[in-house]
Amino acid sequence: PAHVLRYWESEFVTIKPKRTGDSNQRLYRREDVVAFLTIKTLLHEQGFTIAGAKKFILREKPLPASHINSHPPHSSYLLSSAVC
Repeated sequence: PAHVLRYWESEFVTIKPKRTGDSNQRLYRREDVVAFLTIKTLLHEQGFTIAGAKKFILREKPLPASHINSHPPHSSYLLSSAVC
């Protein structure tokens, strides 16, 4: 749901959608989508808290976005966009 995305945007500094001109709509980059999927995996599948997920994302070495569909979602394969 949209309200969850907005909340995660406010909590995770790695998510920075661009805004369109007049309508001010959010445009998510691939890195933002990868960050959302990483956060979802951490919170819903691995049982992290918001604080724990923030720490994990900031300290993990990011992998190429192409790994998102080709590897199982465990900690060594989770993606972050912390260096975008």
